[in-house]
Amino acid sequence: MTNNYSGKMLLSGVLLFFSTYARAQQAFTLKEAVDYAVKNHINVKNAQTDIHSASARVNEIKAIGLPQINGNVGYTNNLIIQRVFIPAKTFDPSASESDVVAAEFGVRNSGTAGVSLNQILFDGSYTLGLKAADVYRELSQKSLTQTKQQVAENVTKAYYSILVNEERVKLLNLNIGRIDSLYRETKRLNEQGFAEKLDVQRIEVQENNLKIELKNVNRLQELSYYLLKFQMGMKTEESIALTDKMESIKIADFYRRLIRITSIQIVLNIHFCRHRIVWGNLM
Repeated sequence: MTNNYSGKMLLSGVLLFFSTYARAQQAFTLKEAVDYAVKNHINVKNAQTDIHSASARVNEIKAIGLPQINGNVGYTNNLIIQRVFIPAKTFDPSASESDVVAAEFGVRNSGTAGVSLNQILFDGSYTLGLKAADVYRELSQKSLTQTKQQVAENVTKAYYSILVNEERVKLLNLNIGRIDSLYRETKRLNEQGFAEKLDVQRIEVQENNLKIELKNVNRLQELSYYLLKFQMGMKTEESIALTDKMESIKIADFYRRLIRITSIQIVLNIHFCRHRIVWGNLM
């Protein structure tokens, strides 16, 4: 009974581990990686925030030209009213010359109210501000498009870099296997007197060089995964897998994709510079 219970617990733990690992590791095609990056990269989010800021700035400038209605209401309560002493004969001719009266000048409660309406009929600076605001908004939109293109290009390069490194690892392992067989065969021939010791040492050096190169490529592959996750806007501790393979990718399509992205970036850079010049002239 105890063994069955332990076996069930072990099986449950293994299933839980693999299910958690499957959920933690995310697999991406190149298109999915680019789409993920466009949605999550910090530069894209900043560019989108700039667009919202530009739209708010445009609305703020437009609001200046709308009719402005101002209203005000005031109320005053005089707790102490100023008094002035004047001769009593001013109000009462029968009063004596020495009599004075403390007269109050003012009211205890007073109120005011007013409404004003202002409308800009023509203002050259306002018209210029509207043009500058439109240019600023369009500049922000083109900046967002340019940022997305740059992110897509960086993700594409990092993705293909990992695939190339995978092929390099396969090729190095294949070469190491072959040269190891050659090394063992040459060593046996040397022991039997049919090969020089120098030949054995030369092959051994070649094998060691390939192993060192393999370690370097493996380290480079690890860094390439970190770079891809960085370009995608992912956390470095998250696990990622690539579903596209090098043999399924046409090199012509790869270069065509990069040329298209580069061409779009050149056009966007031209528009970006033009709008910056216009913005500078307007300012």
